[in-house]
Amino acid sequence: MEQESGQVLKTVPITEGAQLTFHWIHSFEHIPWIEEYTISPEDGFLLNTIKVAGFGAGIPENKGVVSLEDGMVVMRSIDQAFDKISWIHSQTALVSITVEGQTFMHGIEIPHHVPVELYLKGIRTIWPRSLLTN
Repeated sequence: MEQESGQVLKTVPITEGAQLTFHWIHSFEHIPWIEEYTISPEDGFLLNTIKVAGFGAGIPENKGVVSLEDGMVVMRSIDQAFDKISWIHSQTALVSITVEGQTFMHGIEIPHHVPVELYLKGIRTIWPRSLLTN
C-alpha cells in the first residue's frame, strides 16, 4: 500500500519454504546485489544468502559463510529472520522481486521514493505496502 493513498501495490499467494529473491543495483556502487529469503514457518522472511559484486556503503562485509563465486561475494547461511522487509523505494535500485523464480514485481512498478513494506498477511499472501498505516 502506498503511504499517501493506502493502496496495496500487489499480492501473491505464497507457501512456507518458498524462495523470495530481491534483485538490486547498489545505489552508489552500481553493482548487483541479490538477497535470497525463504518464507519461514513463523510467517516471516528468513534471509539465507546475499550476493554482491563488491563492497561499498551499506554492504555487509562478513555475514554467514563467505565465498567468492563467479565474481560475486556470496554470504550463505545467514539465517536472519524478519517479520517484514521495509525500504524507501528507488526505481533505479530495485530491479525485481521474484517468488520461486517468477517475477512478482519489477522495481519500475513501484513509485519512486515511496516508503514500502513487504509482509505476509493471512495464511500466506505477500503484501507490499507503505510503512505508515491509518
